Amino acid sequence: MRGGAAALALALALPGSACDYATRRASLASTCPAGWNRQVSHDSIVELCTPPGFNAGASSLAGAYTWKRPAAGAGDSDWVAVAIVADSTRHETWPPPLESPADCRTDCYTVDSAAVHTDTAGLVAVRLETGLVSGGNEGARRAARLAGGWITPHRTRILVVGAAELGMTLDTLRTALRTLRVRAP
Repeated sequence: MRGGAAALALALALPGSACDYATRRASLASTCPAGWNRQVSHDSIVELCTPPGFNAGASSLAGAYTWKRPAAGAGDSDWVAVAIVADSTRHETWPPPLESPADCRTDCYTVDSAAVHTDTAGLVAVRLETGLVSGGNEGARRAARLAGGWITPHRTRILVVGAAELGMTLDTLRTALRTLRVRAP
């Protein structure tokens, strides 16, 4: 991925549900791990459960819904962002990989210790890639990241990216993303 943070992915598109909003809220709340918090975007399009300390935050990823946990020290914070991608031509493959394409000229990422996961959100299989990235416009050095996504039945592309101060926290972010619900066209 170019020009931004590279990271994890997972998600679920809910087609126009017959359930009302209160029913969906109760359903999500009951799926949150003990001690975790239910988070809902300001426009109710994105819902997920997060571990303690995560709050809605800003992101450099255009059109993204982001939740962050502040860093304890000078390191990178833990965060996850969900984006509904309008421009399907922006990425050669879907979901986009962590590593930049071979023809990348500037702000490119290299990845080591990469792993591809097939996770599930609801009934949707989602491809996620985790790894340690170096480079990019932020000059990352073996930074724990994840990226992934899927295409809804209506051909809408959902992208999920995330970062963690510690590599083992990527599994925690994957757990959070398994609770993700996106109401997209």
